[in-house]
Amino acid sequence: MSALFQCKVYLDDTDAQGVVYNANYLIWLERARSEWLEQKGLSHLKLREDFNCALVLYETKINFRKSAMLGDELIVHTELKEHNFLKFNFYQKIINKNAETILCEATSCVVAIDQEKHKPKKIEINL
Repeated sequence: MSALFQCKVYLDDTDAQGVVYNANYLIWLERARSEWLEQKGLSHLKLREDFNCALVLYETKINFRKSAMLGDELIVHTELKEHNFLKFNFYQKIINKNAETILCEATSCVVAIDQEKHKPKKIEINL
């Protein structure tokens, strides 16, 4: 159950030396998890409409190995490691497409919550 998401490093992603800001890795990881959902036929909007729930980031751990630079083309690999319909544990890595090097690795726990009650909620979905 894995998916790939591609993106490119633009000027607004970097500092004056062309090095990517650390916070942008979190953005790319989130977008890749959203794309993973889309590939499973479950957009965030569909989860709201059909299940009255949202997926929220509960915990993440990132290991930075090397900096992405201005102009780099990136691939974010996303894999669901386990889930219990309440908690979804992902392993992700961001790779420099041209150099084929791992820039960072992350593990993330995403939790389903009820949209109105803002409490954890199990959702019966086929993955």
